[in-house]
Amino acid sequence: MGGSEEVGGLEETIILPETGDTIKTITVTAQDGTVTTHKLIIHKQINDLGLKEVYLNNRKATQIDETTFEIDVMKGTTTATIQGIASKKTEYVSIQDNSKTIAENTYNNCNISSKEIKLKVTAMFGEAGKQELDQEKDYKLIIKEVEEPDIIKDLKATIKIDNEEITPDEDGHYIKVLPSNTDNVTVWAGINSETSKVKIKDSNSETEYQNPTVEKNISLQNSTEEVTVTVQNGEKTRKRICYILNKRQWTIRRSRIKTNLCR
Repeated sequence: MGGSEEVGGLEETIILPETGDTIKTITVTAQDGTVTTHKLIIHKQINDLGLKEVYLNNRKATQIDETTFEIDVMKGTTTATIQGIASKKTEYVSIQDNSKTIAENTYNNCNISSKEIKLKVTAMFGEAGKQELDQEKDYKLIIKEVEEPDIIKDLKATIKIDNEEITPDEDGHYIKVLPSNTDNVTVWAGINSETSKVKIKDSNSETEYQNPTVEKNISLQNSTEEVTVTVQNGEKTRKRICYILNKRQWTIRRSRIKTNLCR
């Protein structure tokens, strides 16, 4: 082995590379001169230790650095369902030191009063039933509280009228002047959360919930038309924005968040 020869046995120290297999050839020569060759393949386990996704009540958290995720909740939320999903399906996840489970872990009714939840990804080594700890990596979920009239991020929507974004004035109203001869407009609404969805409704019909965008052609055959944009996040909390279309002026009247949040 390795160019050396010894009667009875031979030992050699091998430095394993960071990646890839190491292959060694072992040649055994019997006293009668018979030669047999054996191949030894040494496979070094490559761990990932990545945490692919974190959810709170089916709402996807945002990863802000290598080991930190962040999400917002309405003030007063004390418990939630936390879910962590490993990047590598053969590695284990634990939440707040609960029992680790392979590929993903769900902690129901997790106390979030501390506003920081610990998650851990663990790589095990060995055969099933005889596994030993190989490596671990710690993560955290930071939870931020928001109060009215602020709104949690995954209930925010961007609204456009004929491709022009509408922003609120200093009083919180959305206003756009339209020509008096306008017969129809296209209303577009978009969100930036993978676990939220949005729909648009007028007096004639409503769209299905869609992600990440939805649009609807609004008829202005009548002098006014009431339109509602509804955003629903992963935990089925909804925000409604109601507004009035007028051939002379478009006004979106937004009441306090408290009246717009519903389940």
